[in-house]
Amino acid sequence: MTLCFKETKSIIDHNTCRLLGKFIPQQSTTTPKRMQLAGKHIGLLSVMCFSFTLCICQDCKYEDYYNNIYQAENFIFEDRMPEAQLYYKVAFSKVDYVFVKDLVNAAICSMRLENDFLFLEYLEKAFMQGWDLKSFKNNHQMYHYNDSITTLIHNNFVKYHNAYESRFDPALSNEIREIIKRDQKYRKPFLLGIIPRFSYPKSRIRKMHSADNINRIKMDSIIKDYGFPGEKLIGYCYESKMINIFFHHNSEQFYTDSSLIHAIHCGFYSPFAYAIRYDYHHTNYVQNTNNDKSP
Repeated sequence: MTLCFKETKSIIDHNTCRLLGKFIPQQSTTTPKRMQLAGKHIGLLSVMCFSFTLCICQDCKYEDYYNNIYQAENFIFEDRMPEAQLYYKVAFSKVDYVFVKDLVNAAICSMRLENDFLFLEYLEKAFMQGWDLKSFKNNHQMYHYNDSITTLIHNNFVKYHNAYESRFDPALSNEIREIIKRDQKYRKPFLLGIIPRFSYPKSRIRKMHSADNINRIKMDSIIKDYGFPGEKLIGYCYESKMINIFFHHNSEQFYTDSSLIHAIHCGFYSPFAYAIRYDYHHTNYVQNTNNDKSP
């Protein structure tokens, strides 16, 4: 295996951070303040992840994809929608999987250009890759843009979701559900507020950490057999849950894990998702020396 290193343009900068807060629908819980925090760490992300290209797979075309998405987002930020639409088309033509975030942004761009055909096309692809009706409804401008298109989407959503589910190997789907179930078994009372944050029983924490270790072994097996369980492999619905499990160990080493870096460069995991997650980790764990290590 040959590793080829070369300088590349940073994928995310301060403009993109502001863009994300302005244009992405409410599938992200990131606030403008969080965007400001994210901007502080973008330089570090660039050094860690995008200052070089890891050329492991010959067919990997995601460097061009990321660069074209970067250009499209800058054009959106500058309110230059025709140019943004062009860059989205070029980006989407280069790869076999397009991230849901980019499809939704391209749909917003099409809406601004009143191109109903592309608006519907990008939305349908997003739904068939795991985007949900709740996220669509939360973006009121998109949801109420064209009543006929909204009705069509509602009528066909089951078909979209079935197409999404049919992509997966049944054995992989079952393994993912088991991992998520095991992960939530001991965390759910804490997350629902049933057990107070500072009263979490130590015995339950030990069981939770044991479950995390089992899940980490299972995750390693999935990575070996199928590839990294990011959006490309398991879709938008499951991706965030599985990535949360991957990052339960609040250790810096997991953010430079070779399988994770490989996944970003080959399109299995979004650099946008990585940047947001790294910022959260860095802000809440690395800089907070008084963290109480709650689950």
